[in-house]
Amino acid sequence: MIEKIDHIGIAVNKLDDGLKLFQNIFNLELISIQVLDQHLVKVAKFAIGGVNIELIEPTCPDSPVAKFLSKKGPGLHHLAFRTSDFENQTAHLELNSISCINSIENGADGAQIIFLQPKQTLGVLIELTDGGLENEA
Repeated sequence: MIEKIDHIGIAVNKLDDGLKLFQNIFNLELISIQVLDQHLVKVAKFAIGGVNIELIEPTCPDSPVAKFLSKKGPGLHHLAFRTSDFENQTAHLELNSISCINSIENGADGAQIIFLQPKQTLGVLIELTDGGLENEA
């Protein structure tokens, strides 16, 4: 079962630009900055109203996020939904012919993540996550 929006991912060319906006202008709390080598990104995470905002900067020019930025420019990259029953939720999607574009991977904070095929989700890249370490708190 989907429990909540876990985070909103925003692709940026430079984290510094996003940090200025979200930290200095919007006064949001910066939770962490992490480099996710396996995803070729650097992520800054902010908290607001029980939802996180993740600014995602590519760490190399051929990463998926770099390709996204070259096609669409900075902006909304994905929505992430949290589920406490990751295995049953992914099985439910499969039963309903919703494809995933990757296999289950580890994301920020040790979360299990998987991305759904945007062509089957109204053109929106949707990530499912179990929340990782944050879910254990």
